[in-house]
Amino acid sequence: MVKVEALKTEILEQFSVVIKDELKQLCSTNNPSVLRKTSKEDLINFSWDSVHKELQEKTPTVERFARACVENPSQSRNVHKKDEALIPGMCDAVCQLISIFSEGMNLTRTVKSVILKKCGLTKVGFKRLASVNVCMGYNATNSLFERFGEDFDKELLKWKEQVEEDVEKEKEISERIDQLEEEQAPAHEIAEECERLKAHRESMHPGYSFTGDNVDMMIKPRQMTQANQNKDHHMFQYVAYENRVSPNHLTDDAPIGDVTKVPFTTFLPSTAEQELLSEELALVMCHMWATHIPSLSWFADCVPTNIPHKHMDDMKKKTNKVHLGVLRKNEQYEEEMVDLLEWLHRYVPGHDEENVEAVPVKTLNGGDYLTYERNQGAQSSMQDARTPSTQLSGLLGKFEDFHTQCEWLKVIWHHLYSTSSARDIGTLYQARNAINARNVTKDPHSNYYAASEFLDKVLKAYVVAGGLEHFGMACVEDEPKANIFSGNPLDKEMKKEYVLNEARQFVNEHAMHQIPELDTAAPTSNDLVCQFCGKRYKRQAYLHKHEREKHGQPGPSDLDTQQTVSQKEDKVFNYTHNLLVLLLLRENHNDAIRLGDGERVVRLYKFYTLFFKISKCPKYALATLELQAQLNCLLTPRMAYSLTWNRFVNHKGQVDSNHPMDLDLEHDNKYFKTDIHSFRGEITDKSITRVSRSVEGSQAVLSSFDKSSSVAKPSGRHTRLSKG
Repeated sequence: MVKVEALKTEILEQFSVVIKDELKQLCSTNNPSVLRKTSKEDLINFSWDSVHKELQEKTPTVERFARACVENPSQSRNVHKKDEALIPGMCDAVCQLISIFSEGMNLTRTVKSVILKKCGLTKVGFKRLASVNVCMGYNATNSLFERFGEDFDKELLKWKEQVEEDVEKEKEISERIDQLEEEQAPAHEIAEECERLKAHRESMHPGYSFTGDNVDMMIKPRQMTQANQNKDHHMFQYVAYENRVSPNHLTDDAPIGDVTKVPFTTFLPSTAEQELLSEELALVMCHMWATHIPSLSWFADCVPTNIPHKHMDDMKKKTNKVHLGVLRKNEQYEEEMVDLLEWLHRYVPGHDEENVEAVPVKTLNGGDYLTYERNQGAQSSMQDARTPSTQLSGLLGKFEDFHTQCEWLKVIWHHLYSTSSARDIGTLYQARNAINARNVTKDPHSNYYAASEFLDKVLKAYVVAGGLEHFGMACVEDEPKANIFSGNPLDKEMKKEYVLNEARQFVNEHAMHQIPELDTAAPTSNDLVCQFCGKRYKRQAYLHKHEREKHGQPGPSDLDTQQTVSQKEDKVFNYTHNLLVLLLLRENHNDAIRLGDGERVVRLYKFYTLFFKISKCPKYALATLELQAQLNCLLTPRMAYSLTWNRFVNHKGQVDSNHPMDLDLEHDNKYFKTDIHSFRGEITDKSITRVSRSVEGSQAVLSSFDKSSSVAKPSGRHTRLSKG
């Protein structure tokens, strides 16, 4: 027995020698281990597989010993505790021991420091865990995040340089074409240059846009004194997005039209646009019926899954994004708004504060309507500056779609939500009480997501109820007894036509408003010309006076505006009709955003303009009207195309995973607030810069770790609706 014990001791000694030799080889700087590589790129590309592979190659004994420690025969049936699932935990334990053996081998400690910092671990927490070598110290972690923030705008500067080079080359080719035309050169030479220009435009960088939003935080002290009061922090965050749809195939030298000549009917929904809306709502209706009425589920096979548009492939691509950080500026003050735009204008292609001849390339700068309005005010105040860049002329403001969605809820509430309708079955307030949705209040802005989910439920309920009525069904389990398909069940085209016809019939009867045409006495454009003799006027009142006195044409004030009611008003039908109109417009708008259909979104804004106007939302009525003016006459074809299509973000790479840019920025604001709160009220310019500019790198580290460790990220979507 003594001999056996001595043998055991000797084996352990030899085993220890082998382990130390392997660790010395692993930690050697001659052939650096992956555990020594802690640069930003190395952390982003972190993988447990690469760590495990190195352990197998350089320290086979250590790896075999560690595997023996974690493989428990009694857990062989648990898929989470055998085979590949053991690698992350096993490697982490080994790496922690190696980091004690050699201080420089701290890759996993660094990764865990990032995770703990992003999850809000306090300074004391870092101190405790660093004492047992789980992570780095608090100061070292802050230094790491500052490293993440270095060259935060590197990718954006590459885009800027590429755009500047492409625009300069385009200008050279265009000037060459003009020169050849002036010299009356042979047609084939001009054609060659035109082809060269076309090819260059197709290869040009698609450009990029900015989106900004305010970040407001109030820090409340636990013990308030005269010197220690609430701290109100006003900040502003910018993000840059690379365009997925290139507008460069179009010209960029002159506006689309003359603002004085464009007919006013351009800004109103035309008959063709109303018919197109009816078709889109019919498709939305078909999918809802197919989803919620079992006997109509075959409808889904007869209509397209999504409403197609010409940039479906582009909108499936993931969006390239650059975080520009948070600035301690308050957009409420014009001075600070100017400071923000001056800081941002540095990233506009062609920016040159000294050169009077340098013309910046127009770049979209989005935000909510308040930011859009303040951008315009700040730019207006700089119009007397010396150069185009100091005039901030390279930034073109736009309002984003998420905040427009929020404002649309205000329209719905204005017409349909009343706390006095608690007993009126079918109204929003009665439905809200019926399902006990107490988080839905009379102010939809106070809880947008609660109000939004509530409207989704109401719309589905109304559409299903309408479908049951239309097809003569008593309940959703029933079979249709009216408007039944009587054709050949094998004829797909006949079935498709039947489905669409039934949906069109329902939509046209219950969910369409006929937009009235302009009165014949009203001016047709800003070009005030007498419709009888062609005489021009500068004021509308003088034109009406001339037409009335010289040609006997009654003016607007002379028209009889009294309306007679031919029959008693059906208020229940009107309420139902208005509800379906407003909620289906909202659903169509949401669907267009999900698919990245910018053309459909801006077309729907023609309808939105009219509803905003009559719903006490004058600013958004003006904004949507101004958008139509930009797209139809004020902007160049290239900028109008970019404003139409480059409005969305896609981080999943799926056809229906687009969302508005300002919603994406709201998520960034949430991440920023979560991270900055770990400083416990001591918010400084340095901490703001550190947190905001390190977001991209730190989030990439988390994503890499989650992927390598098989950590499933919650989708954020509700898997089922409550039954109420």
